[in-house]
Amino acid sequence: MEVLRGKGHKVALAQFKYVNPLPKNTAEVLSRYKKVVVAEQNLGQLAALLRIRINHFAPYQYNQVKGQPFVVTELVTTFEKLLKAPLPKEETGTFYTKILE
Repeated sequence: MEVLRGKGHKVALAQFKYVNPLPKNTAEVLSRYKKVVVAEQNLGQLAALLRIRINHFAPYQYNQVKGQPFVVTELVTTFEKLLKAPLPKEETGTFYTKILE
């Protein structure tokens, strides 16, 4: 986030300390943003949980299963592409997924 903010992008970060139950204001907070990315070092379990628990919520997913931490430059490059891309048409729902490559 620091690198993206340093480049002038308006970005925010949310980190969950627990997911069951989700914090009461989760839907309210996430709905404030046009684009939400769930970055996970697994196959996307948190993104799936959020899609199930929050009506009409379809986050972008950035998943890696390498057993290594994320590389900041890879995250910045991927997120900058997303920030520059136009918003997709309204395709939401429990099973709609936008996976970043």
